[in-house]
Amino acid sequence: MPAATLSLREAADLATVSKSTILRAVRRGALSAERTKDHGYKIQAAEVLRVYPAKKNASDLHSFSNGAVLEAELSVPSSF
Repeated sequence: MPAATLSLREAADLATVSKSTILRAVRRGALSAERTKDHGYKIQAAEVLRVYPAKKNASDLHSFSNGAVLEAELSVPSSF
């Protein structure tokens, strides 16, 4: 199964930050992204989660406009 690719807006939604925060991270090299033919960006969902780890203690399903679905499962130690 191919990796889910996201637009700037979708990446921002996944990371719970603004679109401009994602763009700044791409421009400074903290977040890897590819340019698209229409001058947008294509960002791997795994890359977004590497730079902006999930903050919730639950399983979430995120659906994106390109039809990709990303499932993030977080495990919390039983001591919490």
